[in-house]
Amino acid sequence: MIGLTALFEAGIVVQSVVSRTPDVDPGVGLGGSAVSAFLSTLLVGGILIALTPAYTERLVDRIADDAIGSFIYGLLVLVSLILVVVVLALTIVGVVVAVPLAIVVGLMWAAGAAIAFVAIGERLAVRPRVGTTRPEKTEKGSVRLASLESR
Repeated sequence: MIGLTALFEAGIVVQSVVSRTPDVDPGVGLGGSAVSAFLSTLLVGGILIALTPAYTERLVDRIADDAIGSFIYGLLVLVSLILVVVVLALTIVGVVVAVPLAIVVGLMWAAGAAIAFVAIGERLAVRPRVGTTRPEKTEKGSVRLASLESR
């Protein structure tokens, strides 16, 4: 009889501990995610622009010219790489390859997002020339505000 009472009491104690909800503030989690996304984009974007400005400009132009195609291509590559990482992680030998590949996928994702944000920012910050969807650029490659008069 004492054994059943002890089990019953233990079950109630476990149940009350499990059913207790943690104190989570969704605003803190959302704000922290936004700040970390901003800082990682700023860091990766700054590194890309500083180290490879011509490559970054080419990719920004490609995204601006074919935004839907670039999005679909990036999404397919990301999903494919995530699946490859998961399949590799399921095998014992593949774990050695899956961990570095997961890190590379994360870095590629950050770089792609930074380049996409640069393309979107360029599109929003500069008015396009008449008859085009691309902003006007100077000879040095810097973007300047274009007038709406035709040239």
